[in-house]
Amino acid sequence: MAVQLTWDQYNTSSTQPVVSDNQPATPKTPVTGPKSREQLHKEFIKIFDGLCHAHHRWEVWQDWTEAAAISIHNSVNYDRELEDQYLKIVSKYEREEMQQFPKLLSLATMALDTEFCDFLGTIFMELELPNKFGGQFFTPYELSKFAAQVTFSDYDSDTDEVIEFNEPAVGAGSFVIAVCEMLHEKGVNFQNRLKVTAQDSDYMVFCMAYTQLSLIGCPAQLVHGNTLKLENKQTWYTPMWYLRGFN
Repeated sequence: MAVQLTWDQYNTSSTQPVVSDNQPATPKTPVTGPKSREQLHKEFIKIFDGLCHAHHRWEVWQDWTEAAAISIHNSVNYDRELEDQYLKIVSKYEREEMQQFPKLLSLATMALDTEFCDFLGTIFMELELPNKFGGQFFTPYELSKFAAQVTFSDYDSDTDEVIEFNEPAVGAGSFVIAVCEMLHEKGVNFQNRLKVTAQDSDYMVFCMAYTQLSLIGCPAQLVHGNTLKLENKQTWYTPMWYLRGFN
């Protein structure tokens, strides 16, 4: 029999605390001990594979990414329709299986607290899921870092101006995360300096980006829709967006 998990069971203290402008936001130390991103990556894969005995891998990935994103969204902006969708996902799994969902979110949280990275995008590629999801491929994080450094090479870290930028094909959030890392390396608190609009036409990818940008504490609004068609099926805001008072 499937069971619904409340947000308290899902919550992993995901967003980083807001700090002052002159103090850069830094990844937190995992409360469970000093595990490397590689170790957390392996644990995630192990738990995920355990869920795939009775379900297709692509189905488990799609369900988990959506459930995680909805849980974060509804913790700050409750939506009844999204809650119903969450319950629909939950009904497909047994109690023991659903208990693994928050563990996966916890591992993702710790990984993104340990270092800036495209944790979910990397795992997605390793699981060879692109073949199922229409050949969806994500930009390697190192390339995203290079693009971020080139794009913001002239940024003056001494200014108090808020950086507003749009990422029209956000994917799992790799480029936005790389921008956050670049600002951090310049001694800038990205939580207080960024205002991001990110968009993607793929709902599963949209959920991946929302989860990761929420977990690193990036103020962002994510739009599900085709940028070229000026399409907006729905817009979700990260917890830090609300904490900054943008809405």
